Amino acid sequence: MKKTVISAVSVLMFFISSLVSIFAAGGYLFSSGDELTNEVPQSTVSGTTAPSDKEHTNNIDNSTPDASAPDKKYLTSLKSALYYTDIEGLIKDRASTSLESRVEYYKRLAGVLGGFDGESDKISASGVYNGESFEIKLAKSGLYDEYTSGVEKVTVYTKVHSPDDGSYVTHSSDIVRARCKVVPYMGYLLVGGTDENGNAFISLCSYDGEVLVDNIEDKEPYFARDYDNLPVFVDSQSQYYSFDGKKFNKIKRENVRAELYYDYPASPLAAYNGSTEVKYLPRYDKYQFVNYKNGKASISARYLYAFNFSQGYAVVMTTANAVRIINTSAKSMFASTAWHIFPGTRMYVQYFFALPDTLGIESMGFSGFDNGWLRVRVRALSRMNNSYNTVADDVDKLINTNGEYFDIPDGYTLEGYSNGVLLLSKDGLYGYYSINGYWIAQPIYDYARPFIQGLAVVGYADGTVGMIDTEGNIVLPFVYTHISDVSSGVITAYTEGIGWNVYCLCEK
Repeated sequence: MKKTVISAVSVLMFFISSLVSIFAAGGYLFSSGDELTNEVPQSTVSGTTAPSDKEHTNNIDNSTPDASAPDKKYLTSLKSALYYTDIEGLIKDRASTSLESRVEYYKRLAGVLGGFDGESDKISASGVYNGESFEIKLAKSGLYDEYTSGVEKVTVYTKVHSPDDGSYVTHSSDIVRARCKVVPYMGYLLVGGTDENGNAFISLCSYDGEVLVDNIEDKEPYFARDYDNLPVFVDSQSQYYSFDGKKFNKIKRENVRAELYYDYPASPLAAYNGSTEVKYLPRYDKYQFVNYKNGKASISARYLYAFNFSQGYAVVMTTANAVRIINTSAKSMFASTAWHIFPGTRMYVQYFFALPDTLGIESMGFSGFDNGWLRVRVRALSRMNNSYNTVADDVDKLINTNGEYFDIPDGYTLEGYSNGVLLLSKDGLYGYYSINGYWIAQPIYDYARPFIQGLAVVGYADGTVGMIDTEGNIVLPFVYTHISDVSSGVITAYTEGIGWNVYCLCEK
């Protein structure tokens, strides 16, 4: 079995501070309409019970979670490297102890991890992803003290449910916040600094700190890739660029791959189906499936939006309101013309698929099948004369290739899906639920991100964050104030008093 190693690389970064506006694509708002014909099936499937040797359970732990420290049951993989009392004491004493005392805590914990003293051969933890194990090594603790460099404008999305019907709309708002000094982007690092004249700028670096471009000027991450899987940037004039590891190259909009807009790996969720992939057609402002080897259409239909095939199916938008799942012959799947009585009422409804309002990381799971499941937005429209087209229900679910729904635990909202794990929320707390039917991490977290490459960032209300794998094991302890999502195998983490660490996923 091939194993993976996370090694931390020391980053000697100098320079840069700037105003980076993180681009987030969104704005797809859908209203109901008579032309909708794609109906969601009514069958359901229950999550299977966990194997008997699992310590997890299908039942939610209803005891009051201890928000001051990680759940002890998920520390078993770290018992030889970290002690629960160390982490617990660090978190509980954070507000009442001096910076110097906290730094001593960090140093001691980093030393246990085998990195603060410069050693690189001590293993701190192990994890599992797609059946393969990985190990964490910390080569050096980051030596950059500054957490921020300038400010950035970001878009924050919030789901708002209508008081008049069962629909929801995702509202967006722009906020200005401190920008992290070290930001990973598709395997590279954006590092903030200031030149000798006090001018702020951003340098583009390799994951180990080598400066590749001194100043990216007005270019910003576009959170997409081109057809060579290179990361894409965009400038203030809407000119697109790909970065080949050495320099920026101008590209046209049609050379940008159609995906969700977030920092995804070079091998995305929706893998290519043979030689077929989605291509944007500027002449028609639509998307088509083409053979990327010869450029000829493999499916003649043109769509308002489309994602690549995954596990034999693709998600497409045919009209303003009609989202369908098609097979390789362009046939719509799971379609039906029957009406149904909405549960608990006498209302006849039809069920339809719709795209999410946004296409950022908050919508992970919509673009293609992952471990046999696809995230779908399901709308139920009334077909009664006195309430025609009223939205009776509007909810995110998982559906499999047989057209069956996944049985999500009662009362929980689906916030994300990736790597075979559901990110669920209830009453402001987050947890992770396996498609195999058990909690891999109980809903005790105040902050949670979706899984990327088998790792997810979680945190508590006190601002302390850590990272877990898809088995619920803690792979980065809760001694950080910031950990990035995995960016093509690169992770950045900040610890007050010590600075930045850069971790890299690599083969053992």
